[in-house]
Amino acid sequence: MTIVQDDVLAGEPRLDGRRVAVRHVVSAVQDFGSVEAAAEQLRIPEAEVREAVEWADENRDRMEELRRKWAKIRPD
Repeated sequence: MTIVQDDVLAGEPRLDGRRVAVRHVVSAVQDFGSVEAAAEQLRIPEAEVREAVEWADENRDRMEELRRKWAKIRPD
């Protein structure tokens, strides 16, 4: 498992050993249209992108909580 939650990135779930939040990875996949394109843009292995997406799918409540938190800080 390469997803960790600790004191880095304000406790957001992130890729272990990186300052890349799971929500950023998921957004990159949505924005760029594929795991491959997101991996290239983020300069991380495709396997880590897939793991972040899978983690987000398995932890939808946590991801929604983070989305609401960031929406309050940076409303559209």
